Amino acid sequence: MQKAAVKQVSFPKGKRIIVISDIHGHLQNFQNLLKKVGYSKEDILVIDGDVLEKGPQSLATLRYVMQLAKEYTVYQVLGNNDWLWDELEMEDKQANEDLLDYMLSRNSIFNEMCMELGIKVSEQMDVTAMKRQLKAAFQAEWDYLRELPDILESEHYIFVHAGIESEDLQQQEKIKCVKNDWFFSREISFSRWCIVGHFPTCLYDKEKIDCAVLIDRKRKLISIDGGCVVKNSGQLNALIIPEDGSEEFAWDCVDDLPKAVAVQAQSASEQAHSIHWPDNVVQVIKQEGDLSLCREENSGIEMWIPSSLLVEWRGKMYTDETTDYQLEIDAGDEVSVVARTSRGALVKRNGLLGWYFGTLEDITENK
Repeated sequence: MQKAAVKQVSFPKGKRIIVISDIHGHLQNFQNLLKKVGYSKEDILVIDGDVLEKGPQSLATLRYVMQLAKEYTVYQVLGNNDWLWDELEMEDKQANEDLLDYMLSRNSIFNEMCMELGIKVSEQMDVTAMKRQLKAAFQAEWDYLRELPDILESEHYIFVHAGIESEDLQQQEKIKCVKNDWFFSREISFSRWCIVGHFPTCLYDKEKIDCAVLIDRKRKLISIDGGCVVKNSGQLNALIIPEDGSEEFAWDCVDDLPKAVAVQAQSASEQAHSIHWPDNVVQVIKQEGDLSLCREENSGIEMWIPSSLLVEWRGKMYTDETTDYQLEIDAGDEVSVVARTSRGALVKRNGLLGWYFGTLEDITENK
């Protein structure tokens, strides 16, 4: 068992602690969120893992964080998507084939590094030579990632990317700290606040889809991954702790969805059905314009889904998280627009996804 690396820290009183996780290479969202919460050198920033992968700018985001760490008070723990240096150390044929398949299927930090060096990623490339070049050219980046702890421990808080098995932090297994799905739904509690990311919060409520920060005061457990990049309705969340020892938590968020203002008010629907990963295989019953009536394969739930949210893969049809819930909206509310259809718009307000059937007025970038 590879044990987790634990870093102990003492936070000074009177400073805000801002916690962000699962940036996933979305530099613009990260910068916008820091600006929105008024981040300054008077604050402490904790990045709770997964700075890298899935998004458009992993390398630039990593370098931005590294520069912040030189000028500000920044702590970061390792996430499963940051644990990449082992890929460069393994030089057997199968490891090379797996890495190449990974690079051919998505934009990764490896692809971005190759682009910076002028290396063309193709099925014919010499993977062993590429690994040697990346190790040499980006030693500062790899060293930074390699030195990250798996757990950050203070008097009142435990920060870990995915989860821990107990508060005996010296006996934790590294892999379970960086990858521990459905952790918030487990029957586990703590004497100090345990703050995790890794698993999008929208997956925990089976009736509604809500990307908000989850705070369980009884168990002293907080989950903050808003699904940035990985969900169509996702967002980047920040947990705001007023000062060390405080339990007066607040949170804020940003996303890169179009913004609009609701003209008319509407009330919430009494019932809600949602389709979530991993039960998101659907059968299309019929199509009408830009909507598809679909039946979820396992539950049999039927609902109209924007056709733009359907993806066919390996002979099956999948949808991203979607719902038939009608949001409560007041006139003048600002919403994030996930999908517009001829019958209404799928929108998000305060992290909660639902339908709005009134008029939306677009907010221009300069407004």
